[in-house]
Amino acid sequence: MVKAKKECVENDVQNNSVCKRQRIVDLCELGRNLKCKKCKNVFDLENIVAEKHVGLHSVLSIVCRECDVTNAVHTGKINKSGNGEQYAESNVTAVLGSIHSGVGHTALQKILACMDIPCLSNEAYKRYEIFSAWLLRKLQRIAASELLQKKDTLGNIVNIIISYDMGWSKRGNGRSYDSLNGYATIIGFLSKKILDFTTCNRKCSKCDKGHNKNEHDCRLNFQGSAKAMEAYAGVELITKSEVLKEVGLNVRAVIGDEDISIIAAVRTVSDKFIHKLADKNHLVKHFTNEWYGLAKKFNQLNKKGAISHLKKCFTYAIAQDKGQETQLGDVLRNLPDHLYGRHENCSEWCHRQNSLKQSIKFTDEALYDGMTKVFTKYANNAAKFAMAASSQTNESVNNIIAHKAPKNVCLSKSASCDFRVASEVCSKNDGEQSINSIRKKLNISYGDHVYYHAIQADKKWKDRACRESTKPKKLRRLQLKENCTIVYFDLETSGFSAAADILQIAAISGEVTFNVYIHSSQKVPANVRDLKYSKVNLAHNASFDTPRLLRLISKYNMIDEYRVITGFSNTLIVFKKVLSNRKGPGLFKLKTLYDDFIRNENDTGSDSSFHDAQFDVEVLQKLAIHFKIEEKLFSTLKTFQTSLIELNDSSEIRSDYLINVYKKEGESKIVEILSEKVDGKPRVSKNKKVLQKIIKNPATF
Repeated sequence: MVKAKKECVENDVQNNSVCKRQRIVDLCELGRNLKCKKCKNVFDLENIVAEKHVGLHSVLSIVCRECDVTNAVHTGKINKSGNGEQYAESNVTAVLGSIHSGVGHTALQKILACMDIPCLSNEAYKRYEIFSAWLLRKLQRIAASELLQKKDTLGNIVNIIISYDMGWSKRGNGRSYDSLNGYATIIGFLSKKILDFTTCNRKCSKCDKGHNKNEHDCRLNFQGSAKAMEAYAGVELITKSEVLKEVGLNVRAVIGDEDISIIAAVRTVSDKFIHKLADKNHLVKHFTNEWYGLAKKFNQLNKKGAISHLKKCFTYAIAQDKGQETQLGDVLRNLPDHLYGRHENCSEWCHRQNSLKQSIKFTDEALYDGMTKVFTKYANNAAKFAMAASSQTNESVNNIIAHKAPKNVCLSKSASCDFRVASEVCSKNDGEQSINSIRKKLNISYGDHVYYHAIQADKKWKDRACRESTKPKKLRRLQLKENCTIVYFDLETSGFSAAADILQIAAISGEVTFNVYIHSSQKVPANVRDLKYSKVNLAHNASFDTPRLLRLISKYNMIDEYRVITGFSNTLIVFKKVLSNRKGPGLFKLKTLYDDFIRNENDTGSDSSFHDAQFDVEVLQKLAIHFKIEEKLFSTLKTFQTSLIELNDSSEIRSDYLINVYKKEGESKIVEILSEKVDGKPRVSKNKKVLQKIIKNPATF
């Protein structure tokens, strides 16, 4: 009864409801086919008498008006595979697009149903999926072999370095790892491309239902726990990779996390010794965890910022001494003394030698012994992480695969998960151009839209990668991570010199304002009292306001309290970039910008209001919002620490520092400091007579 009803529905679709609404049609192919095979008369689409669906492809039965012969007209191209099997282009491209976008038959069916287009059956979809995925895997192997054979990439090297990592299709909760599927990749250290990949599957839905393994595409290839997959896949890829064997390459160094089971399993199978290089991110994580363990014994590590400071010192040492194993080891061994305020053995990286106050200083001698043991342990193994190598690319691939094969859906009981992993591998190596390569292998005709889509998508990705690697974007990510807010501030001073007193400090952030007046210990010069346009805040003249604010903070020993500041920016530079066509003297003064872009008839602010720092910061915030420059402010941002260092190294160098240098190193060092170039100009002067006058009277320091 059900079968009869189904046949009735199909007959109804083919006879009474033919060619209604949308169909996917190749216009060129349809145009060529709309001719009678007997009399060559052009068909009229109104004469369709039946339609046969082959997935998205349709075969129209059209009666010729001239000879009354019924002709079969295909709406698209039919191609042949290598084994002679025919397939419709529209069907295979739809399945290929589904795999590439990370959706399956159900999602494709919903999209086509909303468009009122007949869809493929699930069985037909699976057949095309297997065919497309086989080509994906084949193309990946060909691309990897070509990559490894390029002379300009690896030359004649036969021993290579790779990074290895594995991902799972189900999230672990820290205690339980029971994923049914895992996927692993090896990526070349030089090429940054995926050289090979594999998947581990613990279940097969058809095998569980009693189907013969030889009668379906069974992907069951692993028996064991989910955690054991990583070591198993590592052995398969590192020692048994067919891609590497084809080009005669051997893996001699592996970059990976701190899981020793992987390298142990690989060394057991390999007949050559394979070196293990530590992944920088995992290494820092383990390093940090060691201090949290010690914090249970030593309360000084529980001080705010103590462990994060240790982490920063460790990462800075790795970054500055990259590739220098011996030097890195020496720096790590000297770090405990540095952290305890003993800088005799510090190198040029230590700015505390220039009398800059040390914000975090340890004093517990019992902790010193434990700290020395930790740093010595890492110093003795500096060879493992001196390269600052990373398997972050593998982590990135795992993350993208998780978008194509979501962790909340079980796809590993069939071949679907393997197909999506293969698609991502091709996309990672060749970008969107991989789609064009697959279409070419399938003998699918050239398409303008897919070709230009691939070019635009790859260009967009490259532009974004370049943009995200710039300093402003990195600082912006730091700001978002630390949940910072933007504060506009301004200072009014008793003069222009470095020794001038601060008379007023004002700040604004959103609707929150701050304003305070300070009693001056100096007489305010007349030219300052009568000055019409005062210096604006951090954003508009940071080179003036920032050092004076930092000098005041340092004077009262409040540097630690103000380290919550991410950094300082300069809106003057940003406004000049945004308004690049605005040329002329005085056009970027705060008052001028306010008059030209903000002021209206209802504004009550007079020209004299610009004497007041609070009015200045309110105007500056309005200008920043008007020009939408808050994102661009990070292009001129200098971190708090950098600003402190520049203050110490600036031309306004501290007198007590110069006196100490004069006593210890004599006249020659003073001459060197005062004549040193800062921003292209001498710090003080290069004139020997001027320098000699200064040196003869140390009180001028």
